[in-house]
Formats: sequence, structure tokens, C-alpha cells
Amino acid sequence: MKLLFRLPRLKAVFDKISITTSAVRPEFDKNTNSTVLKSEIKTDMTPAVFKELAAVVAEIRTSFVK
Repeated sequence: MKLLFRLPRLKAVFDKISITTSAVRPEFDKNTNSTVLKSEIKTDMTPAVFKELAAVVAEIRTSFVK
């Protein structure tokens, strides 16, 4: 089966994962005399969704590596 036909199923699983990001904020590091951009990313995924994602990825990988 072609990859394009499997992508909607993969997207459906990713749509079950909640991802939140914070605003990017600059922080100046005096030791290195540079500005670092920082933000946070939080994901919320149940064990069931993780197993489903692992199964879909394994299926796609198996179709390429035999």
C-alpha cells in the first residue's frame, strides 16, 4: 500500500494528541554574551493513543523495510 493512503490514518492518531506551546521569550546569557530564545511545549497523550501511534508507525515502517 502506498504511503499517501496511510497518512490520513496517521494524522487521525496525531489529532488525538493535545500540544500546547508557550510564547517565545528571549533570555540574555551574561556568560556567553548571547540571547537565547526559550519556550515550552507540552503534550498530552494517553497510553492508548501512544500504543495506537506506535502501531500505525510500525505498520508504515514495515511496508518500507522488509
